[in-house]
Amino acid sequence: MGAAATAMSGVSAVTSLASGIMQGEGEQAADEYKSAKAKKAAEYARTAATQTDAQMRENLNVQLENIDAIRAASHADPNSPTSIAIKDRTSMIGDRSRNIQVGNIMAQAAQDEADAQYFHEAGDFALKMGYMSGISGAAGKFAQMK
Repeated sequence: MGAAATAMSGVSAVTSLASGIMQGEGEQAADEYKSAKAKKAAEYARTAATQTDAQMRENLNVQLENIDAIRAASHADPNSPTSIAIKDRTSMIGDRSRNIQVGNIMAQAAQDEADAQYFHEAGDFALKMGYMSGISGAAGKFAQMK
């Protein structure tokens, strides 16, 4: 093999190494972007859950106050068994609804966090595989130089 061919094989090996590394770095950058997006989505979901919880508590308090007002307007005792039963049932329904909605939002936040962690790890893996691909490609080119 001539000197020019040997030099070209050496350049080809270096190019193969660089190509593998750059591919791994590109995949890692894409996965890190996805990870950051998923983390931000989880933050928004947790904020939404907190806001939903507060709003639904306020709405429940308004409902209970309305029950008190209606019962008072009808001259019913606010401490009567009927008044207490109506308020207890309204509270139970409101609490259950709030817990379901907040729980669903928090479950989405947890999934977004898990996605963020997965994308981060996938990016690290892609970078390592890029290095391995580059090294094996370069080794193959050097092996052909014999």
